[in-house]
Amino acid sequence: MDTSSLFPLEEGQSLPATRSWLLYCYFCAIVILYYDHLVTLPAEVAYIWRRAKTRSAYWFFLNRYLSFFCTLPITVLDFVQFDHFSCTKYALFRQVLLVVQVVVVDLILSLRVYAMYGLARRILYILCSATIFAVGITVWAISAQTNPQNLEDYSVRGCFLPLSHSSGTHLAAVWEALRVTIALVSFTMVKLVWRQDREPGYAILYLMQRDGAFYFVAMTLANLSNIISFYVGGPFAKGGLSTFATSVSVTMTSRLMLNLHAVVNRGLYSSADQPHIIIHFNMFQDQNMFQYEDGVSH
Repeated sequence: MDTSSLFPLEEGQSLPATRSWLLYCYFCAIVILYYDHLVTLPAEVAYIWRRAKTRSAYWFFLNRYLSFFCTLPITVLDFVQFDHFSCTKYALFRQVLLVVQVVVVDLILSLRVYAMYGLARRILYILCSATIFAVGITVWAISAQTNPQNLEDYSVRGCFLPLSHSSGTHLAAVWEALRVTIALVSFTMVKLVWRQDREPGYAILYLMQRDGAFYFVAMTLANLSNIISFYVGGPFAKGGLSTFATSVSVTMTSRLMLNLHAVVNRGLYSSADQPHIIIHFNMFQDQNMFQYEDGVSH
């Protein structure tokens, strides 16, 4: 398979194609993040803002608005002309900020599984160990990067730092380590679902099975494409899907939390022992997003 069309700019290739490709990636990330925020705003007001604030609500705000207020400025700054030293520092800041957003997503999903297992300590220890491992790999990988080449070696405007194969491999390890937590969460969630009998008291569990499966698949595919870019992309294309992958992860997590808050105000911390409420969730519908059966209304 020819990867040049997916991740342009191999060594010695001109930059316009890659610059356009990166612009498309940033544009898609912005559209996904901000359009979804607009579409789900009525549900957010109804199920988060108008209800008593819980710890789950504050996790929702952190996930939603950290990305909301950071993505657009970062995208703009990527195309500001910096000197090499300033661009290097900014690139590091950008990497850290993206990783922080993904870590928040991982923590939220870990808390969800922790609650589904009845706050079992062993689950907490496993998930905390996975998170600590991922953070440790992240610190090592970022600190072990080699110094990027000077931008003056390339005809490029904006803060686009080329990454060597070694640096790309290190950064790929960051995203791979962070995906370990997601994979662990997915495994424990599916295992719990299949262990339970189909009883009315487990409505939230099957809500997670139905809607959660889509979210995890979307996050996995987005992050996998970004990881692949670190290995097969050219020096400027490595990690070009980082903002896109982060936006998808944040958006899917926000959707998942809104779905839970529509059932019960505890959100993330709700257990499987909840009233029999079934939600029909329409991914792309901006009105009447959540509809209820069995005569339950909110």
